[in-house]
Amino acid sequence: MHLLYEFRKYEKVYLNDFQTVNEAYLGLKDYFEFYNHRRIHQSLDYRTPAEVYYKKNGLYVRVPAGGLHVDKA
Repeated sequence: MHLLYEFRKYEKVYLNDFQTVNEAYLGLKDYFEFYNHRRIHQSLDYRTPAEVYYKKNGLYVRVPAGGLHVDKA
């Protein structure tokens, strides 16, 4: 979990110049959407955390360009 915070700080916080709290909130929200649903992880056999979580819980995940949609398997 510690590594996630280091990535978050470097990839999103340090590389952006947020002017308001709301701007920072929206930026971090977008980052976590990316991190959990689009960024593959070597430790998860090159899958996203969402793929691993939803498969484990019997759900099917489609992540089209327009956003996340979850169906029961």
